[in-house]
Parts: sequence; structure tokens; C-alpha cells
Amino acid sequence: MAIRLTNKKVSATSQGQEITASMQWSPQFKQQLDGYFGKGGRLQILVDSLILESIEPYVPRDSGMLMASSKLYSQIGQGKLIWRTPYALYHFHGKLMVDPDYQIGAFHDPQSGRFWSRRGVRKILTDKDLRYQGAKRGPNWPDAWKKDNLQEFESKIQNKAGVLWRGMRQGV
Repeated sequence: MAIRLTNKKVSATSQGQEITASMQWSPQFKQQLDGYFGKGGRLQILVDSLILESIEPYVPRDSGMLMASSKLYSQIGQGKLIWRTPYALYHFHGKLMVDPDYQIGAFHDPQSGRFWSRRGVRKILTDKDLRYQGAKRGPNWPDAWKKDNLQEFESKIQNKAGVLWRGMRQGV
């Protein structure tokens, strides 16, 4: 038996012993549904924006460029939050990476205060933890944020989804 819902009409058919149920939205309703809940929809944009806003205290910070990169490179509405700097992965792992020949994290010029690494030399990962300033800042910040906030965040989003759903249904 196949059940089809099209423009609020239900039809059913059967073929032998196999029973199949499916639902097909009218094209207008599906488009409206995707506009609220699908990729690029209002709810996904809200989720991405709220996470970026509330994750800031967890992101390692020196100059603020790591967090700024997320605002530049994230694909808001597509469910893709991206931190893109030369040191993003380094901080994500939270382990010291060193030059394989000199066993140091960076070279330092005391006169200018500048730090640098040798161009084209791939650093190696050590087991030494990086130290961060700020109670919540540290490695793997998305998981740390989820551990502290996910339950409350899901509740907020479910409430918002319910409001969007009710508003959408009233417009149909």
C-alpha cells in the first residue's frame, strides 16, 4: 500500500504483499518547509549564528583572529562553522608542535618581539599541552561548548522551531 499526501489529499494503492508508505508534499509546501528548516533556511541560519555567538568564550584567543576567521569563513545557514587560520588546527589539538630539527615551537626575535617558523618545514606534534588563558578557552572548543551548552541550546532551538512551524502552518 502506498500512501501519498499531495495538497492535503491522501491516496492509497497496494501491490501484492509489500506495503509501502510515503508522503509527498505539494511543491509549494515543500519549498516553504525547506525555507524554514532546510539548508539555508531560517532555523539553520539561527542555529549557526547562535552557536558562533555563544562559542566565543571557548575559542583560544590571543589577537582575536581565530574567532574573527570563523565569522569570515563559516557558511551560515549551511551548518558549517569554520575556523581558518594558519594555527587553527594547532590550537584545536591543544598540543605543542615543534620544528623537527630544533625541537622548539617557534623562533623569536627579542628585538622586534616577533615569532616565526621556518617556511616549508612541517612541525611535529608533541604530547605537551598548550596553556590557555580564560576559564573555558582551550583545545577542541566545539566539544567543550557542546558539553556545557548543548542541552539548553537544543531546548531553545526546539522552542524556536515550534514557533516557526506554527507561523508557517498559519500561512498555509
